[in-house]
Amino acid sequence: LTLVALCIAFFFIPSVSMLACFWSIPLFASLIFFYLGWVCAVELAWLFIRIMFTVQEGTPFVQQNVRSLRRIALYCGICALDFLFALFFHPSITFGFCAAILFFGCLCALVLAGVFAQSVQYKEENDLTI
Repeated sequence: LTLVALCIAFFFIPSVSMLACFWSIPLFASLIFFYLGWVCAVELAWLFIRIMFTVQEGTPFVQQNVRSLRRIALYCGICALDFLFALFFHPSITFGFCAAILFFGCLCALVLAGVFAQSVQYKEENDLTI
């Protein structure tokens, strides 16, 4: 459902970008902000779905989830930079808070990726012992 909503939202980005011009944000800047955010949102939704499938299968501690968590951290970092880019054109405390929250999400995802990597290593060692 989230991916469907994001696919539909893709076609409304130019209209929303035109509305952003009323806030004195240049059109190219709003297009970059919205399209980059859209790409990151689609990829993040897909990565979360992949992780949830492995959790439902009962195999959460696999290398695929470690890679997915690292990519989640990357896309959260890109979104944080995207908000900082928008903050340059339209100073707003809301954009600053969004950037800070996304940066914190990036750090959390990196920590989880490290924990999952260690868990995968322990699991593989345990499987070899038995």
